[in-house]
Amino acid sequence: MENAASVLVGSGLAQLDEGWSLRLTAQGGRICRAAGAGRGMREVPGALRDDLTGRELTRAPLTLPASIFDPAHDAYLDRVRRRAERRSRRRWWQRWSR
Repeated sequence: MENAASVLVGSGLAQLDEGWSLRLTAQGGRICRAAGAGRGMREVPGALRDDLTGRELTRAPLTLPASIFDPAHDAYLDRVRRRAERRSRRRWWQRWSR
């Protein structure tokens, strides 16, 4: 999270406010909208890569405080765990429904 945020902020594509909320700048918003315009979700990463090719990406010195990082990290791990549980239940149901 810190690496991604530091690149976005350092490259002028996003900014952090006093409450550590990350917001896209006008330039970052244009790139995001252009990448998603008329494309499916699977095409967006490639479009973003194409839009960012040749752009100098720099890192801002950024260290998230534990009060921000820890809850975000825990929420991410919870989502991963719930996704794995849903997949295992789906597989169980598919085995018995055949």
